[in-house]
Amino acid sequence: MSEEGKAGRAAALQMSSLVYAGKSRYTIFLWHYAKGLIFGLQLIEEVFAKEVYAPFVRYCQLHHLREMEDLRGFSPAEAAGWPGVTPALQKRVGLLLSTYWSRHPQAPAPAPKREPLEDRVRAHFEENAHRVIRLSELMPIAGGLGQKELARMLERVDWCGCLDKNSYFYTSPKGEASR
Repeated sequence: MSEEGKAGRAAALQMSSLVYAGKSRYTIFLWHYAKGLIFGLQLIEEVFAKEVYAPFVRYCQLHHLREMEDLRGFSPAEAAGWPGVTPALQKRVGLLLSTYWSRHPQAPAPAPKREPLEDRVRAHFEENAHRVIRLSELMPIAGGLGQKELARMLERVDWCGCLDKNSYFYTSPKGEASR
């Protein structure tokens, strides 16, 4: 967990102790519900709050699984053999987990930043400035761009010269010193 997450979690726990003092159960429920929305954290014992899930919650506590995110990829069969974890309880836990994950999908990982096509092609030309470059060897770099579109791009840039419709070479752009 990141430092920001830990700090936010600590603040939420400190505030929750203030909320418990003299408040109704409904107010406490609203606080926990809002805390889950704000911080994106839900504790396992909050989701599995019914008494029937007590053996599973105890299993999670002893295996240092505290938040629902810790159960991502967890199989209820892993708790088999634990005292009180019956096959029926495993089914219920599995059903509750699948319902929970359908309502709380994992955030997609940010896409890696790619450098623009023209920069990638230029870098290839600079690395191979001593030779003629065929259009076919640029296709893997082009990332799905067709040969015609790639040829049009090479015609409009000032750092590329054309021998024929399939062969190109690197020229230093105007204003740059030659190599």
